Amino acid sequence: MASKKGKIARIRKSVLKSTVLEVLNALGEASIEIIDQGFLNPKYAFTHPTRELLGLNKKYKYYSAEERKNLFAVVVSRLQKEGLIEKLTTKKGMLWKINSKGLSFLENHDGLYKLPPKDGKTRIFSFDVPEKERWKRDRLRTILVSCGYEMLQQSLWMGESPMPAKVFDELKSLNLMSKIHFFEVSKKGTLKQINI
Repeated sequence: MASKKGKIARIRKSVLKSTVLEVLNALGEASIEIIDQGFLNPKYAFTHPTRELLGLNKKYKYYSAEERKNLFAVVVSRLQKEGLIEKLTTKKGMLWKINSKGLSFLENHDGLYKLPPKDGKTRIFSFDVPEKERWKRDRLRTILVSCGYEMLQQSLWMGESPMPAKVFDELKSLNLMSKIHFFEVSKKGTLKQINI
């Protein structure tokens, strides 16, 4: 059981790491406070999906601003040690900026899949992930969006690109393979249109 919890913790850390890098990439530069206030502060409903994805929702909403700042200070410190971000000292205080190594990490990270070209085949992706593993469900939806799939219903998605092999590697590491059905459509339309 400990190894399973360890694997989940590693996946969450990886997602948090890439989330902070993506925020810095989008903003150009930001302080720890901006990342907290703009993306994870429990006072704002729009931050709920990110907290849910990172598995922070249950306890994070009880953290004080200082505790949240400390959490991000640890993540940012790690990213700096890995050489993925740089510190900027400005009149406004300390800011962080993604560098070329950080951009390279984002390009090769599992969360940003290089998609095979569309091949004209429609694919249906269906999943049944229990409520207690909600953060995995949210991660799965993030993967589907990044692969160009569109939501038909909450757990039913459609796309026209083959899934990259890295997607299945991540689904295996999340222990979701038995909870997902993947179909390739040979005929589409109403039953009347396809003469059944």
